[in-house]
Amino acid sequence: MYRARVACIAIMMTALAAPAPAPSANAVARAQIESAVTLEQTGRYGEAVEQLSLAIAAKDLSRADRARALYDRGIAYDGLGNMRAAVADYSASLRLEPALAPALNSRADAFRRSGALDAARRDYSAALKCPGATLERANYGLGLIARQQGDVETARDYFQKALAANPGFTLAAEALAGVMPAKTESGLRPSQDESYAIAASEPLVVKPEIDRPVPGEKPVLVQLGAFQTEATARAAWDKISAASGDALRSLTPIAVPLDRAGKRLWRLRTAVPTRKGAEALCSALTQRQLACVLV
Repeated sequence: MYRARVACIAIMMTALAAPAPAPSANAVARAQIESAVTLEQTGRYGEAVEQLSLAIAAKDLSRADRARALYDRGIAYDGLGNMRAAVADYSASLRLEPALAPALNSRADAFRRSGALDAARRDYSAALKCPGATLERANYGLGLIARQQGDVETARDYFQKALAANPGFTLAAEALAGVMPAKTESGLRPSQDESYAIAASEPLVVKPEIDRPVPGEKPVLVQLGAFQTEATARAAWDKISAASGDALRSLTPIAVPLDRAGKRLWRLRTAVPTRKGAEALCSALTQRQLACVLV
């Protein structure tokens, strides 16, 4: 009996002394996604993009998790004002999960803000058909489009549908109040509220600009990706340069080590003389489906 107890204690001590197994790549990627969502909620969109880019690079990430990570990175790019990168990520997430209503609604929002109203309407309408979709958001978006085109009656109908789906949806309530009919001095109801007949803006177009250093302005770093070794980071520079046209011409690669969770990664960066030039570079790269984040 005594020997059995001693043996049991020895086994327990051995188990306690053994190091905990390292988390799987999938678990690390999922943790990065959760961390990025927290960063987004506090407005730290650049850091969120970095975390999500690492998660998306994980090879064994499930299809659903990869779609979610791409959608979340789209939200982060949207927060940074990089609309093209946001739309690219929303679209990539939808290729994996075509019925992902949040991605449809977010892409529709981006299209609507850029003036691509037909594309926005298609996405909002598709979101309404997704199982488990939040109907108020898509109906509200369709109402905004109708209002922007001066169709007050249709806008009012969509805002009412949004409130029917969610009576506490304040934005829809405020929008509905703004298009409710009012009596004129003659007592007749106006057929259209002209104050909402806003012309759609032209789609955004990035125009190349000459990057001239501003006296006293410091160079701005942009990040192009994160890699497992310094060699792969520098090799990636050549591939990105070839795919970017002349966007990276005259710029120099910088490989920066990053130690995280006992593992070293290498961040590939480059320095651009001015912030305006850095923003133009990222716009040019994201149009070609290449990653680019201002540091």
